[in-house]
Amino acid sequence: PGRANQIVRRVIDDLIEFSRETFVDGYMSFFKSQQIPKSRGFINWLREEANTAKNLFRQLNAFIAEMEAIQDRGSFLTL
Repeated sequence: PGRANQIVRRVIDDLIEFSRETFVDGYMSFFKSQQIPKSRGFINWLREEANTAKNLFRQLNAFIAEMEAIQDRGSFLTL
């Protein structure tokens, strides 16, 4: 929540600087109120996808380690 508020504050500051107006009309307020939850939802989705990818990499690394262990055991059996 704190970091998101900082981002929103920076965006508002940039909009004020760009438009040279210090007030936000009703449309802009409505637009912001719609965009912020969408952005948060998108960020949460990205976090979930990143966590899924990390878990898949962990599973892949474990699988590779198991395959290497099986291969190492097989080389001892052929001696």
